Amino acid sequence: MLKIQDYRGHIMKSIKKIIAVLGTLLLVILLTISLLTLFYYRNIFNKLEDLGLAIDEAKGSYLEMDLPIKVLNNVIQMDTSNGIDIDRAERMREAYIDNHKALLEKTETLNAKGKKIVDATEALIKWRLLFRDDYSTLMEAVDNASATIMELLPYIEALTPTEENKSNTIYEAMNKYLEIENSIKAASQQLDSLKRKTTDEYMHVNLWGYLVLILIAFTLGAILTKLLRKTIPYIMEGFKKLDRHHYDIDSLPRLHTQFSEEEMITNLVTSVLNEQAIIHQIKNIAGSKFLLTDVIDNIFEITKDVLSTDRIGVAFVDYSTNAVIAEHGVFKYNQILLGPGFKVSFKDTTLEKLIKGKESKITHDIYKELKRRPHSESLKLLKDEGIKSNMIIPVIVNDIVIALLFFSSCQEYNYDLKSLRLGENIAYELSSIISKTYLTQKMFIHVTRTFADIVEKKDPETGEHLNRMTSYSKVIAEGLLNHHNTSYSVNQSYVNDIENNAAIHDIGKVGVPDIILNKPGKLNSVEWQAMKQHTTIGAEVLFSLKESLKIFNNNFFEMAIEIAKYHHERWDGTGYPEGLSGLDIPLSARITAIADVFDAVSSKRVYKDPSSFEDTVALINQGSGTHFDPQLVEVFNQSLDKIRMIYEGEDANKNAQAS
Repeated sequence: MLKIQDYRGHIMKSIKKIIAVLGTLLLVILLTISLLTLFYYRNIFNKLEDLGLAIDEAKGSYLEMDLPIKVLNNVIQMDTSNGIDIDRAERMREAYIDNHKALLEKTETLNAKGKKIVDATEALIKWRLLFRDDYSTLMEAVDNASATIMELLPYIEALTPTEENKSNTIYEAMNKYLEIENSIKAASQQLDSLKRKTTDEYMHVNLWGYLVLILIAFTLGAILTKLLRKTIPYIMEGFKKLDRHHYDIDSLPRLHTQFSEEEMITNLVTSVLNEQAIIHQIKNIAGSKFLLTDVIDNIFEITKDVLSTDRIGVAFVDYSTNAVIAEHGVFKYNQILLGPGFKVSFKDTTLEKLIKGKESKITHDIYKELKRRPHSESLKLLKDEGIKSNMIIPVIVNDIVIALLFFSSCQEYNYDLKSLRLGENIAYELSSIISKTYLTQKMFIHVTRTFADIVEKKDPETGEHLNRMTSYSKVIAEGLLNHHNTSYSVNQSYVNDIENNAAIHDIGKVGVPDIILNKPGKLNSVEWQAMKQHTTIGAEVLFSLKESLKIFNNNFFEMAIEIAKYHHERWDGTGYPEGLSGLDIPLSARITAIADVFDAVSSKRVYKDPSSFEDTVALINQGSGTHFDPQLVEVFNQSLDKIRMIYEGEDANKNAQAS
């Protein structure tokens, strides 16, 4: 922090900088106005004059054609009448030839003038920085005039002395000639309008430029006056209060950020206030959230910008096995690899020292740390995720580290002592709620799993159906992480919810008679109606349970209700129980619908043999756009390698080995 006696020198440097900047700005505006006046607008006006001259020349050439074309017209009219002697007819023929030749020359001259108008217009347009509608209208008028002029020549050429049917041709030529007059007149009018508007624009630019100059000069005087009378005394008093450790914002003078020194002070005060605000928000979360996932998700939203954090995770310490188990993570990049369920022994990490010493730790460079400890599986996964720096904070309850809070960033050296202090304050606030939220979350997951087990015991032939369809659902949901379409994009919490609730999709079968559930043949219409009731039965059971939890002011079992009720709806609206279609069907139900059908078709049932993997995949694709959401089918196809691993039981084998 700057010493008070040193501040005067620094503030004077800033005053000089401000004066220099404003003075430079004044010069720049003056120079800009001069350039606009002497260079830009002068050229615009010159080009407008050039275009006006070109139009006037075209008018002159047009008028010169008036007599020859009228002579031709008169000769043709007289030639068609009777009673003309031979001498007069010969003189008329000579007059026709002479005027036709002259008219051809003048028409070609007019064509050249028309091209000159177009060239002058294009030269004008090139000088415009902003192409306005006025210029567009002028271009249309000029193009029309040029096109009309060019169209006259074929008619004049057709009026050769040998032409037999001249009366029709001269009639058409006269009409085209009159059109030229109107088109040139329209172009001239557009030009006059543009000249007036450009002149007005020029006056406005100069007026606003000089008004800005006056405003800057006034601002400079006001700043200097304010500095001398108010700002410097306020800043000096602020430093004195900071030296006395009076951090209450109301007790500090109001600081202005006109100078770098003032900005330094403002940033200091702001950072303290932000930290207090974050801690206050976390305290509010402690009183309103009952699930660990909700708590971590909210903390991520609060701190991701303040700490430039890309990932927050929490892991619990299992002292019975001397291991740390990842529980939940939230992130803003593609896919999390070090996710829930990842388990690592103390001895395989540096966490043992951290846990025993109750110390926090910052890893500034994950890549360097991995080179130092190349066998660390957790560091490898973080590296593969793109994480480059890490901050680990112990969560302490009753003087025991029960969990670890991880803040991770895709930037090296992202965390410092200030970040560490904020992280430790967050962990301190978490210590009072993390046990409660973790216990609540596990309790509801257990309740959900118990419901699913009840259904499985009613229908023993389903076997591993629940586990497989849950895994399929999770894979599809993971494919939607950070999806480009906001209607489909989900976060890790949503994936976790899918994993925890997918298995409960058929809970309503508790209300379906066993004789129907286990019937080996096709159900009749009555039996089928009874079977279809399992969707509403399941939703009603879960809704009743949800209502009993209103005291928590939380939507417990909301996703479970959606899945249970709507997983038999179809994309085209022909499903049940409500005949919903498209995006009206909840996303969770659309996901589990694919997973449920895939496993049901590919598995043996009392009423059918299993289909092959390829045939089942083909069936899912055939249902795209009718039974299933096409976007989700696309995600399903992109995840076929993972789907096949679950289908072949490789995932199950790996999980068994891990446990």
